[in-house]
Amino acid sequence: MDQNETLSGTNNAQGDQNNNQSMESLLASESLSIDLPKAGEIRKGTIASISQNQILISIGAKSEGVVAGKELEQLTEEERSALQVGQELDVFVIIPEDNNGNVVLSLKRAFEQIAWENVEKMITDETVFDTKIIGFNKGGIIAAVGALRGFIPSSQISASRRAQSTGDKPEQRYQKMVGQPISVRIVEVDRERRRLILSER
Repeated sequence: MDQNETLSGTNNAQGDQNNNQSMESLLASESLSIDLPKAGEIRKGTIASISQNQILISIGAKSEGVVAGKELEQLTEEERSALQVGQELDVFVIIPEDNNGNVVLSLKRAFEQIAWENVEKMITDETVFDTKIIGFNKGGIIAAVGALRGFIPSSQISASRRAQSTGDKPEQRYQKMVGQPISVRIVEVDRERRRLILSER
């Protein structure tokens, strides 16, 4: 084999290597541009269709996700009636691909995750906001905070409101407060324990 043949063989080998690198970089760039959904992430989506049994949502990546079964049942009637085809909203990815090739999504978890992020910001800013009392337990009253429920211990209820509550049992003290407006601030947030403490004082 002369020197020219040796060089030719070397050039061919380098050419093949360059072609392989080009193919690998092309595939890598394609996979990056597709931006496949990942479990646990929040993505922007657009509602494609709404039926009794499922909601189809376009989430990019040339794919549609589905909200169905238990995830659909968790939505309140008010939340479902507010949804419209073409509406853009945040969705939570539960399973990137199930046995049927669908991306399984949750609206409720997206609502909650965004709500937790909001309350974490509100406690830092010491924001006071208006809401309403939606329930009670033996230790105090419960108020709505977006998609979450916040607890107001009896010690954090204003003196004027406590003066209106009489009786030995929680039902006697707090039942008549349900539905009333209330201004509160957030005093404790623990997302892992799903603990959200409010104060009216």
